[in-house]
Amino acid sequence: MPAKVRAMKPKGTMVKAISGHYYVYEYRSVREGKRRRTKMGRCIGRITEAEGFVSNAGN
Repeated sequence: MPAKVRAMKPKGTMVKAISGHYYVYEYRSVREGKRRRTKMGRCIGRITEAEGFVSNAGN
């Protein structure tokens, strides 16, 4: 992931690159026994290099 895109990421979110586009998801850390794992939430928007973070419509 380019540093430019990483800098636009809102705090407390995770960015996934899918088919050349960057999508922003909510996430949280959950305990399963003695291990911690990342639980993905819903997609809250996308990041474009031209516009930065773009929230989903209806949020």
